[in-house]
Amino acid sequence: KCTLLNLELLSSYQSLCLLILEEVRRENGEDNQTQDMAEE
Repeated sequence: KCTLLNLELLSSYQSLCLLILEEVRRENGEDNQTQDMAEE
């Protein structure tokens, strides 16, 4: 149970980080569009 709870917290933390990264990229504008395509 402890491990499962930790995994849930970790995955939600990662999701939060991804959302923040997307917001930052959006604010930075077109400079990061080429990087986004390279990552995918």
